[in-house]
Amino acid sequence: MKLWKIGCVIAALLLISGLQPSLAASDPLPPLSAKDKAQMASEVKQGADVAAQVAKENKFDTDKADVARVDAIGQKLAAIANTTQYTAGFGNDKVFPFTWHFNIIDSKDVNAFSLPGGYVYINSGLLKFVHSDDELAGVLGHEITHSAHHHVQALSHVQSKMSTEMAIAMLAAVLAHVKPEDMANLYQGASYAQMGILNHTYSEAAEKDADHGGVILMTKAGFNAVGMLTFMQRLEEQEKVSPSVELGILRDHPYTADRVIAVTQELKEMKIDVTPQAV
Repeated sequence: MKLWKIGCVIAALLLISGLQPSLAASDPLPPLSAKDKAQMASEVKQGADVAAQVAKENKFDTDKADVARVDAIGQKLAAIANTTQYTAGFGNDKVFPFTWHFNIIDSKDVNAFSLPGGYVYINSGLLKFVHSDDELAGVLGHEITHSAHHHVQALSHVQSKMSTEMAIAMLAAVLAHVKPEDMANLYQGASYAQMGILNHTYSEAAEKDADHGGVILMTKAGFNAVGMLTFMQRLEEQEKVSPSVELGILRDHPYTADRVIAVTQELKEMKIDVTPQAV
């Protein structure tokens, strides 16, 4: 995937609280305040601005069956995210009813990423890699949570000197697990050490929250959350046996094994029977 030419970032250490597998209370959500509405509009604009650049620099898969499949599953999950407050371990769980957009980038990489305001992208390589709608729902639920839990805004708050455009460009690069050398190309002078801190610390926090949120969304939307686990397990195995294969979602991300363990434990605590054959 081509990278859009927006500035980079000075990495900051981010902290994450412990995640709980329980769902948030299902009470009706309070109406958005004027401040909330302004923040929502800001996030939508931020995402739309970068989405326009993504569209310029990438070719999209326009196969009608593929597009319909991804959009149908994505919208089903997004409807839950728009109406349910589910616990955030990173960012925050304030619910903004975004209009969600799902696109397929024509790339062989097994990869996906999201932008603020409801913009989600998966690569055609990932679509071919998943074995079921449940596995695809796991990926989409993960990416929806990145946006629904306002991860860009959380990062911008921690690193207040970072411009919003820099934060968005950085987030897309991090969530796409771009190689450190490619991230460095976004801004001459950014050190590999800074990129390493960013990938290590931010990814660990955001990915853990997105995995957790993805399981919650899958369960409430009627998908088998074991699909999240089987997808991760196969990614981990593929990385071991074929290190040269383009696995963008795993690049420079040493936590796949830990994520498998965490999701397995969460499924156990939610009393979901781990039966891979069912997905």
